Amino acid sequence: MCLVVALVSTTCGGKDSRRNQEQPLPSASGKYVLTVPIETADDSHRYWRVTITDVNGHVLFKDDSRFVGNLNVFWCWDDQDRVWLKNSDDGLIYYWEADESGTWRRYRWEQNNRMALLPPARLSTK
Repeated sequence: MCLVVALVSTTCGGKDSRRNQEQPLPSASGKYVLTVPIETADDSHRYWRVTITDVNGHVLFKDDSRFVGNLNVFWCWDDQDRVWLKNSDDGLIYYWEADESGTWRRYRWEQNNRMALLPPARLSTK
């Protein structure tokens, strides 16, 4: 029985098991709050949903991407109030930022694009 408890505590509740999955997570400026709940979609599958609210809890944006809910995604804000997310399924990285009108948009980060933004170092899942 002790072996089972030891295995569960090292695989399910370790210190780093929730690294870059903290929620709610305020942005660097404090203007926004990020949550990434797993929700059931119209197709009856469960997906992670990037959700950005203001500090009063009013939803400003909810993404409809299909990040499979039984796989991991990891997220963080950068210093310019952009949300970054790494998908464990395929290793792809995405970011969301608000344009001048306040509309949030998702972009896929391209490592080969030398002009691209760089993901925050803290996005690493290691």
